[in-house]
Amino acid sequence: MITKNLRKIRKKMKLTQQGMADLLELNSASHYNMIELGRRGVSLDLFVKISEVSGIPMDELYSALNPHEVTTFKGESNDAREAGDIRGASNARDAS
Repeated sequence: MITKNLRKIRKKMKLTQQGMADLLELNSASHYNMIELGRRGVSLDLFVKISEVSGIPMDELYSALNPHEVTTFKGESNDAREAGDIRGASNARDAS
C-alpha cells in the first residue's frame, strides 16, 4: 500500500513528516501527512521529487509504491494476465 511504503521510505531516511515536507517543498507537514494517509494524491512532479530526495530510481519507486501493479514485459499487469489465464481456461472448457 502506498501509504505504508511512503512511511517506510521516510523512516529509512530518518526524517520526520516535517523534514520530508521540507525536502519535497510542500507547504506543511500536514500536507505530507495527508499523502501518507492516502487522503491526497501524488502528482507526477511530487513523484519525481520523492525519487530525487530518496535516491530511489523512479521505476523502483513506482514498484515500491504500487506493489500489486507490477507490469510484465508484455505491458500487462499481473492482475490482467491472471484474468486472461482464467478466461483462457474457461474458453478451453467451453470448446470441449
